[in-house]
Amino acid sequence: GAANLLRSNVNVAGEVRGFTISRDIRASSVVAGSVPTLTIGRNLQSSSITASGNINTLSAGNRIADSEIAITGPDGGIGTITALTGIGGSISATGPIGSIVVTAGDLTATIRTTGSRGNITALTATTGNVAITADVSGNIGTITAGRNIGDRGTRGVILVRGDLTTALATNGQLYSDLRVGGSIGTVTLGGAVARPGNDQVGRGSIIAFRSIGTVTSAGDFGGSILSYTGGITSVAITNGS
Repeated sequence: GAANLLRSNVNVAGEVRGFTISRDIRASSVVAGSVPTLTIGRNLQSSSITASGNINTLSAGNRIADSEIAITGPDGGIGTITALTGIGGSISATGPIGSIVVTAGDLTATIRTTGSRGNITALTATTGNVAITADVSGNIGTITAGRNIGDRGTRGVILVRGDLTTALATNGQLYSDLRVGGSIGTVTLGGAVARPGNDQVGRGSIIAFRSIGTVTSAGDFGGSILSYTGGITSVAITNGS
């Protein structure tokens, strides 16, 4: 593979096999039938990756920023997208997405799936925030944040038209609204400072049009919890002010 792909256009009707860039992809466009594996040594920056079929694995050694990753065909999907320090920009698919993982930073992308196959297995920021805006046509399995779900300064919406099984921010807060067309299984949140002049309590809402299982917060909770049909199994707020 090349060291850098800079201000370039790559357009392939079929499959691109073994696509490896040892440093950066910047200000470039890649359009292909499918890209089974795309490995970037450092950054995917200000670029677009479009496939009508599958992207099985897309990894960046540092970050994905200000970039568009899109699956456009009726039978396509994404397996895994991983980066070390951050994933931003937009990610869209006409089919399923396996996992999007940031290991040492924030997941801030706009994420959208369309169609009957548009499920997402896992959205993870291992040590950071999951501060996404999302519109998911199917289900989300797990949302896991090492810190917060959402950003304190901008209240985003995570819209799931199917079910949300698990949302975990055991060391942080919920600043985003969770709006789920089906059911929510478990939401687990941590504590936050709640003092005059330094109120960091999350005010994101947990809304399901069907049932909600368990909501647990190890501190004050400032949002709403609503189930339109099916009820709520349990809500536990511990160590509040």
